[in-house]
Amino acid sequence: MIAPFPLDYNRARRLLYGAVEWCDIELLMPLVSRLPLGLAYRCAELRGWLRYHIDCDWRSSCLGLPFVKARTRGVLKEVFGLLDVEAGLRRRFKTQSREELEGFFIKNGRRKWPLEHTFEPADWFDGLADSRGLVLVTAHFDSCWAGMGFLAGHGRAVNAVYDKIVYHPRVFGFFQRHFRGKYEGIIRLYNGGTLLDRYDLKREGEERLARGEIIVFFSDVPRRDRGVPVTFLGNRVLVPFGAFSYAMRSGVPIAVYVTRCLGPGLYRTFLGRPREIESETGLERVAQQVYSELEDILRSDPGSWWAADTFFEYKG
Repeated sequence: MIAPFPLDYNRARRLLYGAVEWCDIELLMPLVSRLPLGLAYRCAELRGWLRYHIDCDWRSSCLGLPFVKARTRGVLKEVFGLLDVEAGLRRRFKTQSREELEGFFIKNGRRKWPLEHTFEPADWFDGLADSRGLVLVTAHFDSCWAGMGFLAGHGRAVNAVYDKIVYHPRVFGFFQRHFRGKYEGIIRLYNGGTLLDRYDLKREGEERLARGEIIVFFSDVPRRDRGVPVTFLGNRVLVPFGAFSYAMRSGVPIAVYVTRCLGPGLYRTFLGRPREIESETGLERVAQQVYSELEDILRSDPGSWWAADTFFEYKG
């Protein structure tokens, strides 16, 4: 879950934001996503700049209660210590806008995209047996969703664990249709993999890992209750247990994964050091190593962490 929905919201403002978002999702973005690639990216950047100024994020819009900009500002200032917080905020909205453009590329099955995708390190998969599954930990950072489709191009089936918050009753119907179409497009790229909610994960997770498949967990949002205690972004927090539990029970390596956009159509996927969890006593140690690596990535470019607002309640 990226963020919970508050209990109260302003109805009139929600309707206004809803009208803006409908025009954006139903009219503007389908057009932009079919423009020549370079122009499409430029339009996405301009769109992000505009959304920064009106504090427009799909979660805020569904509530009529803008909160993403203020919370992200707090995290960028107090957790990352950015000197130019507004520049970081603009980067956040531009990054999310481009990531949403990539969602339309996926949804529409755009051909000749990406133009280039590389791995770092280039030989990362060479030391891993194809018969062994793999657990990857990622964040809502840069081109995370598109990158999983690129990852599947290596030959393994890729599965992503997702939260059905996008189908919450307060989410506008046109958003739900958009996400459903995006997810259907994503699944087509996953080389036989799929999207797993928590129930699917319990039912199929270990079996898929036993077949040598990849399961990607979004793990940048801490937990309030049960979880693994780690130091993350200068705070002692509980992080989701799932990725580490499945890696340990299935006897497969776990590693950090992110995909960066280097330019129009150009992407690079970074894969961290694969680690083994041999027993429960080693789980917390590996979790800290993984989250330290993830933290280094986020600190290298805080503005590209488009879910930074989710850390607002954990800072300090």
